[in-house]
Amino acid sequence: MIIAFFQFLSYLLAFLLPIQKDEYVYKKVGDIKIDAIVYQPTYNTSTINGLKSPILLVIHGGAYVLGEKDGDGALAHREIQELSSRGWTIVSINYRLAPPAFLSDIVEDVQSAYEWIKHKLPKRNPSPIDTNLIVVLGRSSGGGLALISGYKFDPRPTAIISFFPYCSNFLDGYAYDPTRFPSNTLLNK
Repeated sequence: MIIAFFQFLSYLLAFLLPIQKDEYVYKKVGDIKIDAIVYQPTYNTSTINGLKSPILLVIHGGAYVLGEKDGDGALAHREIQELSSRGWTIVSINYRLAPPAFLSDIVEDVQSAYEWIKHKLPKRNPSPIDTNLIVVLGRSSGGGLALISGYKFDPRPTAIISFFPYCSNFLDGYAYDPTRFPSNTLLNK
């Protein structure tokens, strides 16, 4: 009963406490800086539940040609608030966009972000961060990239959440041909 009260109190306080928001450059390609926003809870989650803070890697949507790490294709503020209140560290990333970037470049950027999280994520959070527990979430083109992370990344993400994946037909060689720009073949007929 007492533990349940303290868990409820910590949950309530988490909504009242600010979320720490920092921006980092996780990769440079020539003059291009590819960045990420890291949202972290401002309280120590391990004192409440004894667990480290899991990481949610958010990949924005936008048909590979538009979108932003803190735009409509990423997470809404209320989603960030809810996850942070439950002790999650959220990393929302940008990646190079088509047409100058090919799909292989975009996948490489997401893989670089994943490696950056595993090995170089600044640990400013008062909670210890669990870099072995990374969940990848994406919507639309981000959903397609999240699915690709399941077979391309080593070690694989702990879980994948893919909403409305764009170019999700893995049998369609055109969609994943690295010599072409990402596009939906249905629109190019």
